[in-house]
Amino acid sequence: MALRDIALLGRRYRTVSKIYTEDEELRYILSVASQDIANREWIEVCEEKPTDVGLREFFGVNNLNDVVVKLAPIYRDARLIAGVEIYMSSLALSEMKRFLVANGVDLANLRRLVEWIIPKPSSKHEIRLPASIIVVYVDSVRKNLMKGLRVAEEATRKAFQRGIEFCKEKPSQNEASTALGEVMRWLREKYREATRRGIVDSVEDIDTILLAHELKAILITSDEGVRRFAEELGIPTQDPITFTQALIDAVNEVKRTGIHFSPNL
Repeated sequence: MALRDIALLGRRYRTVSKIYTEDEELRYILSVASQDIANREWIEVCEEKPTDVGLREFFGVNNLNDVVVKLAPIYRDARLIAGVEIYMSSLALSEMKRFLVANGVDLANLRRLVEWIIPKPSSKHEIRLPASIIVVYVDSVRKNLMKGLRVAEEATRKAFQRGIEFCKEKPSQNEASTALGEVMRWLREKYREATRRGIVDSVEDIDTILLAHELKAILITSDEGVRRFAEELGIPTQDPITFTQALIDAVNEVKRTGIHFSPNL
């Protein structure tokens, strides 16, 4: 997930500066990260959503660890100086921490970032949503499944064509396996892109949207599917770059004027 759904901007509900405290989860993350890295599907999911690229360019750095180092003091100043509180659903926060550690972020740097994020599960059993959102969502899923079917059909044609060629060429078992692997990789990549693009495809995404709806907050995301679903519910959204710049501007304005205000994000 990286920094795709890094934050929910709410109003100034409390004056507490640090709400997150270290627990056993952070110590557990390191033990599971090595397993995640060894898991091919996890690596593919990580590579499929390089949503930190914009922030890396924004900060002028080359890796996620440096992004976290730059971002942590911005969140700290936003809380302590501008009175901005950043919320994240508990599920999304756990996913983000696991992703960052698995992609080389130092645990101490991660802790400095996370301590300024307020983890909060959404009130799933209390939130009511309009039935129309289900209709829109199901229609989006149906369209993406049809796209996935066309990808599968194309992969079948590719495999069939290679099979015809192999009947003539009589390749070795290793060459045949390599060719089959290429078709399968193409199928996985294109199928995932066709079926997941533009829709909400995880429990973490749903929990993030529900939390934004519950808090009447601005949802910070660069994920197209999350943005579409949120806007169907009337939830304002903003991309991470604009959000980060707004935090910087808000802190500078408070320092200049001494007046606390809610930044217009």
